[in-house]
Amino acid sequence: MGCIWVNIVMYIRCDNCQIQFERSTGRYNEAIKFGWRQFCSTKCQSVAKGQTKACLCSNPTCKKSFARKLSQAKLSKLLFCSHLCSAQYYGKISKKDHAHTCEMIGCENIVTSDYLGKRFCSNECLKLFQKVSKYSMDSIVKIIQDLYYKHERIPVKYELQYLYEPARKLFGTWNKAIEAAGFDPNPVMFAKHYMAKDGHNCDSLAEKIVDDYLFARHVEHQIHVPYPFNNGMKCDFKIKDTWVEIFGLSDQHHRYDELKQEKMRLIKENGLNFIQLNLREVYDGKMDQIFYERI
Repeated sequence: MGCIWVNIVMYIRCDNCQIQFERSTGRYNEAIKFGWRQFCSTKCQSVAKGQTKACLCSNPTCKKSFARKLSQAKLSKLLFCSHLCSAQYYGKISKKDHAHTCEMIGCENIVTSDYLGKRFCSNECLKLFQKVSKYSMDSIVKIIQDLYYKHERIPVKYELQYLYEPARKLFGTWNKAIEAAGFDPNPVMFAKHYMAKDGHNCDSLAEKIVDDYLFARHVEHQIHVPYPFNNGMKCDFKIKDTWVEIFGLSDQHHRYDELKQEKMRLIKENGLNFIQLNLREVYDGKMDQIFYERI
């Protein structure tokens, strides 16, 4: 926002499994600078660094290949890929027909109600199922469409955090849920400019929301005004003698937080009348509380 420019994400391939994954350009450039390998998960990192061992399940009817930590692999000569295979091997389960797949959408782990007494492979899958089962694909689509017609824009994940996991499990990704509702997904944050209702060219959707909020209340304002520091920094909005800033990436990017701290230091040194907003206040409609008696 303002003069703080941060590259958000790029797609690279994991050095272990070769699957593409998202990485911030800052972390990518840091890894290139120091010659670090880059992985999509701690599991891939562990495998690549030799902290895990490739094992074959000791159940003769399975022989599935799986990874196990070296410390665990040294404890026993018999290693099993699942509780089911262990139980079958030791004769606690006589038929594999008793097994079934975990009932959580997208999970393919095998569980058996006879031995484990549950429908899910873990407490995490059980909790996620309880959250996801509240929604159907149709109900998610309707929520997205209702918000679109209410605000005249596509909702962002931040506004619907409670719906994010269910949408991912049912549709595969958040963007596919947006497409199912009949809309084009929002671009990467800061990758697109928005035109406010008063004609101001905004750098982000959050800026547009604030600009439209001020315009609707007939509050005169300027956008992208240079601070009096003479160092190139700009504020998002200036209302009379009040400087307004939206800190949209706080606690998400190290470099962004450094620039924020420097900006706040200069604002304090210069004694500026200042209002800062975060994304929750922008998207949750709490700006009345922030601006009341300040403008």
